[in-house]
Amino acid sequence: MHLIFVNSLGRHYTEQVKKMVSLTSPIIEDDGQLMALFDAEYDDTIIIGADFRIKFKYNRIDKEMIYQEIMRNTRAEVGVESSVNPDTMTRLMHALCFRNLRTNKLEKLKDFLANRKTLLNLLISPCFSCPETKRFSIIREVAEKSDTQVILLFGSGNGMSILREYMERAGLDIPGIIAGVIEEDTDLLINKDSYYRIFKYDIDPRTLILDRRGSIIFLERPGEDSKISSEFLIKKIHK
Repeated sequence: MHLIFVNSLGRHYTEQVKKMVSLTSPIIEDDGQLMALFDAEYDDTIIIGADFRIKFKYNRIDKEMIYQEIMRNTRAEVGVESSVNPDTMTRLMHALCFRNLRTNKLEKLKDFLANRKTLLNLLISPCFSCPETKRFSIIREVAEKSDTQVILLFGSGNGMSILREYMERAGLDIPGIIAGVIEEDTDLLINKDSYYRIFKYDIDPRTLILDRRGSIIFLERPGEDSKISSEFLIKKIHK
């Protein structure tokens, strides 16, 4: 999936936006031809499938609805199964590699899971106005109140420098938290379908707890975000 911004308001608008936010996705300057081609209006969100057909178009859409539509269309295109059992999740996670935000080294997740209980958090991308903002404060509390290892893994494609700044602003750049960007490793290659099965598409962020053997003892399911709190997670960890 590729995210592209189309600016039909002039280059001065792009310069103003870049002063306020850091955008890693490309911005296309449109003289009106693209708007005419897609019969689009300002503030339209358009999802285009792999067959180059328009799958969804809406004006001034809520970000949650954008997310749900992207997930729904992506599921339909790649045929990702709707549920993943803990054994499959464990196998996939033990094959994960990530680029450590602090050291910039490529690490193997399984090396961090031995002999320590772990609170693992999978996130597709960071967003201060998205659900993970509340989750981050909970994660920080767990890291500060327990000796549990806390790991944050962001989806492949996120920029390292932007994530470092984000972690610092969110108060997550503390000794008890390890963070990184998921990458493919030639020795433990995970294809795209397997990678996204870990996220299960409809949960972002997703929180898991693993025991000292690296086996899952808590796997967040759809609709369980309301019960996630620092007290809930600490209780699960020490159970």
